[in-house]
Amino acid sequence: MEIVETKKITFKQRPLAVSINYRIHSKIVLILLILKLNSRGSKASPLKIHFFVWALRNPQNQSRVRDLITSRFSSYIEFWGLEPALTRALEYATSEGLITIEKASYSIAEKGEQFLKLIQNDPQILPSEKAFLIAIGKGISDDKLKKIATWAQKDA
Repeated sequence: MEIVETKKITFKQRPLAVSINYRIHSKIVLILLILKLNSRGSKASPLKIHFFVWALRNPQNQSRVRDLITSRFSSYIEFWGLEPALTRALEYATSEGLITIEKASYSIAEKGEQFLKLIQNDPQILPSEKAFLIAIGKGISDDKLKKIATWAQKDA
């Protein structure tokens, strides 16, 4: 066996890159945008928020949502999952006073409205996500989502 002489090896601890899909602050921004752009009265059920976050995950999901709307909700859509990370973001946003919860619906608090103005005025913050949410608008009600979820459960 050959002995190799080496110099001192050092390691620097660096922060790990976390995917934007798991960053709580990006989830909070999405929650606020969904409440403002896709919910009547800026109120939405957890189901609706989970649905839109699922839709924003990738272009294929966005296409499925567009197809669902253009078919007047007669086409089939795969059931979306409920994300634990999103649930934590909802809890965090509530505890920070950005959103409130009442009768199983979330709504934007005054502090959230102020934060949302900053988000909406910055074109560099989630531009494609904003464009998708604006294009979809308020056309998907909580009742429609409940029916879709019921279809998916019957097919499971």
